[in-house]
Amino acid sequence: MYLTNLGSVTKKVLKRCFRENNIEEFKYLLNKETWQEVLTEKEVNAKFEVFMNPFRHSFDLPFPIEYTHENRPPNKPWVTQGIKNSSKKTRLSNSLNKQPNLTEHTKLYIARYKTLYKRVIRDAKRRDNDNYILQAQNKSKAIWRVIHKETGKTSPQDQDIIIVKNSEEVSYPGKVAELFNSYFCEISKQLLKEEGKKRPTHGNYQLKIKKNTNSIFPPSNNRK
Repeated sequence: MYLTNLGSVTKKVLKRCFRENNIEEFKYLLNKETWQEVLTEKEVNAKFEVFMNPFRHSFDLPFPIEYTHENRPPNKPWVTQGIKNSSKKTRLSNSLNKQPNLTEHTKLYIARYKTLYKRVIRDAKRRDNDNYILQAQNKSKAIWRVIHKETGKTSPQDQDIIIVKNSEEVSYPGKVAELFNSYFCEISKQLLKEEGKKRPTHGNYQLKIKKNTNSIFPPSNNRK
């Protein structure tokens, strides 16, 4: 039975906590300051120091720097303690393999161990990827993420489609989908009505893609 280390990593970090009640306390402390010394001070650097001293004090009181524990998922959850131990033995074997006067039996053992180690790594990655895809809601997207990760490619950033209908720009995804659906439905109707013609006229319905770098639909300035 293969067990993957899916536990999260606990890390202790220093940070400030910005909550609603802390923010209200900070506002209250700032309102209590008269800032009279700031107004009366003439020298610029001294004026800045006079301003920063009460401001910093009012800031540190509601937002103190405290140690907090953050649970973060490990970067490689498939790396178990057994794989870590095998990795150490593999590095040691690589060092021994550079030594002269090794017996053929020792060289054969090192080669077989390295082959077995690579097979264990491959199977661990495969099981981890299978588990990730099975648990994903969008399995197609999860598969492509796994492919990009294994091939070293970065996932492309999503960019919104902006289309123009009757001189009006539309970027809301739901509305864009509706316009595309209506547009191609209109094409189908025109094709049925104008059967035998080389090209449908589509009436006065105009739809134009203004910007979309990742879409399969290329930008066009022609009337659709």
